[in-house]
Amino acid sequence: MENNASVFKFPCKFPIKILGLKSKGFDTTVLEIVGRHATDIKPVSINNRLSKGGKYISITVTITARSQNQLDTIYQELSDCQEVLMAL
Repeated sequence: MENNASVFKFPCKFPIKILGLKSKGFDTTVLEIVGRHATDIKPVSINNRLSKGGKYISITVTITARSQNQLDTIYQELSDCQEVLMAL
């Protein structure tokens, strides 16, 4: 049974921001991880941004979150990925 004390009402639109070093394949890795748990990702819901110096990249993926467990699983898998520096 899921915790009813969540501040979110599911389903809801939820942006996930992922930061890492700019490298070939980083965006593919991130989208594979998020896509395993949120199958409704559309190109319009993905935004990339390079840091001022071009060393880092942030990718924001907006998903339709279905549960707190889904979000927890996504964040855990992103955190476990060595290429990901931070997920917000």
